[in-house]
Amino acid sequence: MIGLIENGVLAKNERLPSLREFASSFRVSINTARSAYDVLERERYVRTVPQSGYYVTDRVAVSELSPVDALSLDPREVGLGAIASAMAASGAERPAGIDVGLSYLARDLIPANTLRLFTDDAHRFHRNMPFPLLAPHGYVPLRQQIALHSLSIGLPVKPESVIVTSGCQESIYVALQAVAPTDAFVAVEDPAPFSVLRILEALRLRPIEIPCSGDGGMSLEALAFALDRYPVAAVVTNGSFMNPTGALMPDEKKRELVRISSSRNVPIIEDDSVGDLFFAGRRSRPGTCLSFDRDENVIYCSSFSRTVAPNLRLGWIIPGKWRRSVERLTRIMNLGMSAIPQISMALLLEDGFFPRHLRKVRGALRARVPAARAAILAAFPAGTLASDPSGGVSLWVTLPGGRKSEDLYARAVPDGILVAPGNLFGVARRHESSFRVNASVLIPDAEGIARSLGSLAAQIPRHGEAGIPVR
Repeated sequence: MIGLIENGVLAKNERLPSLREFASSFRVSINTARSAYDVLERERYVRTVPQSGYYVTDRVAVSELSPVDALSLDPREVGLGAIASAMAASGAERPAGIDVGLSYLARDLIPANTLRLFTDDAHRFHRNMPFPLLAPHGYVPLRQQIALHSLSIGLPVKPESVIVTSGCQESIYVALQAVAPTDAFVAVEDPAPFSVLRILEALRLRPIEIPCSGDGGMSLEALAFALDRYPVAAVVTNGSFMNPTGALMPDEKKRELVRISSSRNVPIIEDDSVGDLFFAGRRSRPGTCLSFDRDENVIYCSSFSRTVAPNLRLGWIIPGKWRRSVERLTRIMNLGMSAIPQISMALLLEDGFFPRHLRKVRGALRARVPAARAAILAAFPAGTLASDPSGGVSLWVTLPGGRKSEDLYARAVPDGILVAPGNLFGVARRHESSFRVNASVLIPDAEGIARSLGSLAAQIPRHGEAGIPVR
């Protein structure tokens, strides 16, 4: 409820559901509902009107902005756009710096030599390639190989159901274009991938941020409440090793997410770009929302950029019942899509290299992520928190005492270390003390980098202090 109020979704002076309606929506008792409203009233998010009910106050009005306004070029957007631009500029100025803010594999985990060999083969093959293989929706053998890979992870899809894109970001962009008209509400996780927030901004869509827990992902109770109260056009989820927290939504919860969305005829756009990077305590890959979908209500998006190499710029989308719209949109966007990366990736998959590569990467991450986490907790001020993911490359770190991660970012840039401040991953600025780091990049000098960042973090004033370094 606080998230809906802070985002401006529940507007000032808007009447809240009655206690009975609230209890029914969240499946709690009347006493629990009353306690929740008491907290909202005590924190001045709502006020009571005798004989009428509870109403939203203007305590945390978002400068009178709606969620879509909060993603435009206003003071709040400066936290997203300016920092993102500065990160890019800093990286360009310091090519030898350590960018621990991105969420791609470390360079030593990218199979550059193997990719070069398959690219050379692709160039030779391309000279005499039958033209029909370059179908409008992707190189046919690549689509066949993606379908085979999908089958190996429990997704029996046909090659003709697979549409090749230039990456997962493009897949999500196209999916949202297909299902969400301008100014529509879209439910997203909080925190959410920065790229998703930028897509919503570009398409002029209105995010409803659904709170997430560190160990289970999106709150389905909050999602159901939002879907029942607002005309939500889509739910965007990154349920397997979420960006930026690394959280994993359990398979049963994914099944329930599919049920909740399907029963309300709201499509799910699933980002599964790092689901293959599982490691801690798991022998098998986590499930997907698509594997529980019986109504073609899930639009599945994935990519090789986060599992093989970012410069591949290759992804795919399985659009379900929105296939015709997605085909039309991708046909327009991918007129100039290069054949060589598609051919080289198809050859790599046919060779059987991909499973071997994934085993190597998982083994590396199994060692690196816990080591990076331990180094951070040892070097940062007491009270620092860090996520403990079972897959992916991201660690979500929260500074104690209300210290701001943007201050850490600013202090680390001169040392050539780039982190991703928490405000990049949310609209309502609820993550000012958190930041994302790439655990795979911290190695081999995790302790040294952690000590440098920890020392800088200790110099950041606690909330309410006037620039006094913390000892």
